[in-house]
Amino acid sequence: MSDMVERLRDAAIRFRFGVASVPTSILEEAAAELSRLSALVAWQDIETAPKGNGTILIGWGEYRERDGFSPAFMRWYDSVNGWSVNAMPFYPTHWQPLPAPPVSQLKDTTNADK
Repeated sequence: MSDMVERLRDAAIRFRFGVASVPTSILEEAAAELSRLSALVAWQDIETAPKGNGTILIGWGEYRERDGFSPAFMRWYDSVNGWSVNAMPFYPTHWQPLPAPPVSQLKDTTNADK
């Protein structure tokens, strides 16, 4: 991804100063990458959600831009064979994977309090 960003920046600079036109191929590659990344953050049907140890972002209700759709963090519990909040069954309709935490905010606990 960073290679694509650098290539787009270089092409934009060259275009801005009239050195060259922007190659269609790089624009097509960028569009394909944006489409791929958009799919990663789109709400997906709950039937496709992973049922394991990981926490995911779930949603339920009718999706609208504002009211009516409620997101929450949740995980699958084999013990109840379903999604659960405080051991109560729960019936979400959609899900998204959680993003990775920012690397800069992860603490190194190997040498804590030494």
